[in-house]
Amino acid sequence: MNQLNLFHSGAPAGGNIATPEVSGNLINESIVQQIMSNTDTAPTTTPPANNGALTPQQQQSLLVSVHFPLCRQSFGDESEAENVEKNNHAQRGVSRVSIYYFNQKMDGKEVDALAELRSYAGMWRRLHRRYTRTWEGEMRLLPAILAPAYWAMDAKMRAGFPAVKQRFLDAYPDWEKTAPFRMGDLYQASDFPSLSEVTAKIGYDVSIIPLADADQWKRITLIAPDLASLMEKTSNETVAKKMEALHKETWTDLITPVQKIIETLTKDKPRIFDTLIGNLTDMLTLAQGFNMQNDPTMNAFIAEAKSSLATVNADDLRQDPEVRKTAVKNATSLLAKFGQFGNRKIS
Repeated sequence: MNQLNLFHSGAPAGGNIATPEVSGNLINESIVQQIMSNTDTAPTTTPPANNGALTPQQQQSLLVSVHFPLCRQSFGDESEAENVEKNNHAQRGVSRVSIYYFNQKMDGKEVDALAELRSYAGMWRRLHRRYTRTWEGEMRLLPAILAPAYWAMDAKMRAGFPAVKQRFLDAYPDWEKTAPFRMGDLYQASDFPSLSEVTAKIGYDVSIIPLADADQWKRITLIAPDLASLMEKTSNETVAKKMEALHKETWTDLITPVQKIIETLTKDKPRIFDTLIGNLTDMLTLAQGFNMQNDPTMNAFIAEAKSSLATVNADDLRQDPEVRKTAVKNATSLLAKFGQFGNRKIS
């Protein structure tokens, strides 16, 4: 089941991004960073000021969700659960026993035939979350200004998915053949997922819908004039609350890597990874799109963090105590000016 549900006039934009690769059964984490760096699209325009209503920038934003259905992986065995309870003098209903079709232990290590698919889906989710902000349930808000980078990422992840799925399908006959041996008396041939079933079930579902704009409310007015005004008011109030929570979330995500810089560099023997500065520079780029209220304070933070911290080289931090000291001083200054914005509770 591979679906891309688009409800907008634009089309996914391509990008010069390496197709995701895998290391063993799991996606190599460095590939995540590679995709993230290669799909960066810094905003080139400044969102207009928010005067209490939805701005054109906000109205052009989209709500997106991703879902990765897999095939049946296990079934519950009530009789085995009852045996466990009886053998341990426990009351009925306190235990659950699951029988797995595609798992086993070899030489003390867990082997999961679906591990690579899970890993790929996990990487896709992380990249999806990178360009979006919390909204409602599984839906996340994608600012219009970040949409080109999102389309590029999404296109490459969809392009790489079939190969990952095919590797599982290629291994499926072995798992089916060995199932009676692996599962013993727990095996039921009629219940074991068939090749056609797993092929149909495994996939992805990307759903994209726009926020309601003025034209959409006009169309609703034609259908239900008595309710349209109330619906628009209620919707705008809800969106305004969500936008405020989004803004607070962005502040928290900006302040957190600065705090991490201080925490790491003030240790006696700090372990300094490239991500110490990379996480901050990444967020500084994305925050220009997430700053949908055009908050001048956030703009000031971004500008100062870029000039005082984002240009620091991780190698220099490892080798030069004075560079570390200066970085700590600059980070501390940032927190003194802006730290309170990252401590607000997000409801």
